Amino acid sequence: MERTASILIVTVNRPDHVRRCLEQALGQTPQPDQVVVIDASDNDQTKMVVSQFPSVEYIYNPSGRGNTPNSRNAGLRVAKGEIIVFLDDDAFAHPGWLKNLLATYDEPNVGAVAGRALDLKPGEDQRGLDEIGKVMPNGRITGFFAADPGGYVEVDHMLGANMSFRRDVMAQLGGFRDDTPGGSSIVCEETEMCLRVKQVGYRILFNPKSVVDHIPGPLFAGRRLDYRWEFNKCRNQPVMFIRIYGFGPLVFKYAFYIFGKTFWDFGRRIFEAFRYLSYCVAGSVIGFFVGTVYLLKERRNPIRNTPGGEEIRKLLSAAPVTSPPVPSDGNAE
Repeated sequence: MERTASILIVTVNRPDHVRRCLEQALGQTPQPDQVVVIDASDNDQTKMVVSQFPSVEYIYNPSGRGNTPNSRNAGLRVAKGEIIVFLDDDAFAHPGWLKNLLATYDEPNVGAVAGRALDLKPGEDQRGLDEIGKVMPNGRITGFFAADPGGYVEVDHMLGANMSFRRDVMAQLGGFRDDTPGGSSIVCEETEMCLRVKQVGYRILFNPKSVVDHIPGPLFAGRRLDYRWEFNKCRNQPVMFIRIYGFGPLVFKYAFYIFGKTFWDFGRRIFEAFRYLSYCVAGSVIGFFVGTVYLLKERRNPIRNTPGGEEIRKLLSAAPVTSPPVPSDGNAE
């Protein structure tokens, strides 16, 4: 069964990434029925890139800067396809990506489908095969979206770089919640949406044949995985779990897990810091002591007076070995 598809690409200040992303997306067979770029950049460079692709729609969303769910919702407002596909601007689709993604919707109880997102790291296809896209019983959220399990796998959540939803499911849920802060590193917005999809009774499948290369582009502010990112993660995950599960067992298990992990990591870092301090202090003390001994012994003498130094001095003081003179052509024998 053929299904229409709308591809929504959210971007901020990555015109070169958008160009490549569009080239790969529009090169699919079959082609998408609609492609929309939602841009929150502070200049016209991305708009100029999109203008080179006549079939692509462009939306400027200044309020989407640092608020990815807001831009995703701006795309939902104009989406026309039966399947709504979200593709990050730094995700570059392989041939067959869209075809395989759409084919995963054969069963009516499948509400969302994810594909692989390759980081191009050795062994990533076999890493975490049993934990792809899981919310574990203690609340730990796993990824491993570059893994290749060889076939469809049911998952709890998806990576926003390569995810899709049925239009009617998104309509039922009213789009993304856009009241989750995160600056340049929004955390949990796609996971939160996925848990809501499952909450209303749909399944989410991971199709390893729907593949993109996910090459993270520059952030418009801050650094990836910095302390601000950690703060947003630690804030947004409890908010997400409480809104969806209430104060059920998973929320309390997650609280025990995250506080235990945080203090354990803190203690481990303190131990590592003290070990680093001890090595640096011990090495410096010994270095100053040994240097003082040599100073008293050699009195800043630049001459190396050890037996090895004396040997080299004698050898180099001998007459240098020279090559025999080369006879001229007239005297050659």
